Amino acid sequence: PNLDPTTSMNFDLMAEHYFSSIGILSAGVFYKDIKDYIYVERIEDYEDAIFGTVDEFFQPKNGASASLIGLEFAVQRQLNFLPGLMKNLGVYANYTYTYSEAENPILDEQVEDKDETIKLPGTAPHTLNAALTFQTRKLALGLTFNYTDAYIDAGEMDLTPGLERYYDTVSYLDLNGSY
Repeated sequence: PNLDPTTSMNFDLMAEHYFSSIGILSAGVFYKDIKDYIYVERIEDYEDAIFGTVDEFFQPKNGASASLIGLEFAVQRQLNFLPGLMKNLGVYANYTYTYSEAENPILDEQVEDKDETIKLPGTAPHTLNAALTFQTRKLALGLTFNYTDAYIDAGEMDLTPGLERYYDTVSYLDLNGSY
């Protein structure tokens, strides 16, 4: 109940080109100025008035301020201008680059050399999604690739440098089809 709501002032600039057949090409930049972001602090050996010492205690808290700046690109196009069976191909791809910076809440006064800023929890610097499809009246095939760069978890964590919880780089390659 003591949390302040997260607020943000956002600026986005996008350019888009729609193809006469199904498809779009787009590019954009964005900036977000965020106040009172919420994270979950992990406290070890917490002294509770009712339960005594608790090994681990998790408490949602407000961070101070943060900012995001980024670029995004996307393309989607049916390749129906190609000859023969290749006209049934389609492509889709999007890429986002995000740079984030957040004021580091002081979680442990005993930690020396605490960085003044950290990456905003839950923001991956690079994400990429791509797909190649083949579709006729009866057959649909799709090959998709998804990539997310490593990032600090937005959930239960300790923001003290060196003790953060990270998600590692993840890549997925999927093939699906139907007839």
